[in-house]
Amino acid sequence: MKLQGLKNPNNYYRRDKMKKYLTSAWYRDEIKEVECKRETEKSVWVEESWGNKINIRRHPKDSGSDIYHNTWEEAWEHINKKAEMRVKGIAKNLKEAQETLIRIQNMKS
Repeated sequence: MKLQGLKNPNNYYRRDKMKKYLTSAWYRDEIKEVECKRETEKSVWVEESWGNKINIRRHPKDSGSDIYHNTWEEAWEHINKKAEMRVKGIAKNLKEAQETLIRIQNMKS
């Protein structure tokens, strides 16, 4: 791992090519392998293409919706936990909806 220093010694970053694993709130069941060009404690730089242009853009490692994980296993654990929470929430909503339906149907009698 090569470290490149900035003026502040706390701002060292990795400059060798590294793989990160991206999970997104938009793609709940997908883990994308991403090659990062640079990394700091809070950000990664990713090569992106827009039409015929190629740019290197900085992304936060955790933006709330997109999260860059160090390993595939970490990424899997994250989306698995999110899916479990979603199922529990939907089950709770279904139970409440069923109880509401029963109350409405009992109004008639």
